[in-house]
Amino acid sequence: MLFAQSYNYTASPIVSILSIVFGLCVLGLGIWAVVDASRYDDWIWERAGQNKVLWMILNGVIPLIACFCCAFLGLIPIGIYFFVIRKKLEEVKNQGGGYGGYPGGGYPPYGGPGSGYPPPYPPGSGGPQGPATGPYPPGSGGPPSWGGPYPPGSGGPQDAGA
Repeated sequence: MLFAQSYNYTASPIVSILSIVFGLCVLGLGIWAVVDASRYDDWIWERAGQNKVLWMILNGVIPLIACFCCAFLGLIPIGIYFFVIRKKLEEVKNQGGGYGGYPGGGYPPYGGPGSGYPPPYPPGSGGPQGPATGPYPPGSGGPPSWGGPYPPGSGGPQDAGA
């Protein structure tokens, strides 16, 4: 019976209370991380090369599970989000951008001639510089000649007599 001793360990109430408080703090940090992640627009996440849904799930689910068993496990995704991912998101947000490279996404308002938007028409294309001269596209000889507005054999007016 020398090796058959059993030990009965019970945590003190102070340790139990501290464990519960720590677990709830980790859960609160996870919720804060999810709310913070949802504040950033999708284009910011795309430009930062990160997945918004993945980080929201990691910061919501893992701390929820970890607060019941091992609260330190819940700190891993929260720490990565706040110290790595969030910095990337802030950098992209501060650079401006959006779709098309303009702040807030979308297209800039038309700024008039010389603004670069919309791009100028190429010479000879019939744009505001004047009518096109020569065949289009240049050097192609122009569109094929069908002898009328309809292709032969299409049932158009020129085929009505046949």
